Amino acid sequence: MAKLSLLAKLALIAVTVSIVDIFLFIAIFQPNYKIKLNGQENSDTGNINLRDKNANQINSELLLNVQINATANKSIYSSYEQVILNIELFSNQDLRDVLVEATGITSRLNRDYFKQNKSVDLQKQSAQKISFSQTLPSCNSCSGLSAGNYTITITADYQGKILATKNINLTIKQ
Repeated sequence: MAKLSLLAKLALIAVTVSIVDIFLFIAIFQPNYKIKLNGQENSDTGNINLRDKNANQINSELLLNVQINATANKSIYSSYEQVILNIELFSNQDLRDVLVEATGITSRLNRDYFKQNKSVDLQKQSAQKISFSQTLPSCNSCSGLSAGNYTITITADYQGKILATKNINLTIKQ
């Protein structure tokens, strides 16, 4: 086999690199380009859209979008008053067994005086309304709850993933 000159070797390398560059360009900028192997078209477009085969029949090609709207029956409370949360949940998909949890009004002893949860089914583009209520303890050193500003956090959990969060701020006075 004849030895190739340095110039011929460089030209061969340049041609090889150009061919690789063309394939990279196609792969990056035209991901839906159909590649034919042995005369057969490859239907893989490079997009990964796996469908979940679970009992809830969720269309995983769509991103889950859950929104929480929540209000408290008032913004300033006294000891032994009842806090009522009115919650509306919206979803872009039908979801079963969504865990809605409201937790907060945490004392200096790290105890949550508001802790409620409920499992609900959400229907696509339809409001699901629920409410939680809890009577406040007295504001004293025994409960560890003093007058001041507090937060209740509402979360929507689906299959171990938090889909939405909403905070409600309220004030407790003596």
